[in-house]
Amino acid sequence: MIYVSGPTTESLGDKSLHARIYIEIKKAVDGRHEIIFPLRSDKMASLRAADFFKETARLIGSSDGVLTVLVPKDQSTPVEAATAALNDKPQCVFATFGNWPPRLIEGLPHVMNVVKIEEEKLEFQVKEAVEQLLEIIASDKPTPTPLSRT
Repeated sequence: MIYVSGPTTESLGDKSLHARIYIEIKKAVDGRHEIIFPLRSDKMASLRAADFFKETARLIGSSDGVLTVLVPKDQSTPVEAATAALNDKPQCVFATFGNWPPRLIEGLPHVMNVVKIEEEKLEFQVKEAVEQLLEIIASDKPTPTPLSRT
C-alpha cells in the first residue's frame, strides 16, 4: 500500500495543485498498489488528537512507501514525513512552492527523492517519482542515497 501524505481534500476532483498531484499519482500507480489518499472523512475528523495521530501513524507504518506532497503553510504533512522516516518507509517528497523544502525534510532517513514540482512538467515528474518508489518497494533494497533532487 502507498500512503500519500499531504493536505486533505474533499475529492480528487478538487482543482488545487495538491489534488492534481494526487490524480497523477493515481494514474502512475495504475492499480498496481492500493493507495491511501488524504481525503476528508468523518471518521478521522471525529478522532481526538492523540487517536488521530495513532491512526495516521498506523496507516503510515502499514504502508510500503510514502509519497509526500508539501504545500506552503501545511503543518501536518512534515509530521507525517517524519513519521514515515521513523518507520523506515521509502519516501518521495514533492515540493509545490518556489524553494526546496526545509533541510530537515530533505535529510530525513529514507527520503529517496525531492521533486520541485513545475506545473508544466507535473505529469512527467510525478510519474517518474512514482516509478522510482515502486522499484524500491519491489526490490526490498534499502532506500538509495545520496538524495536525488529533480
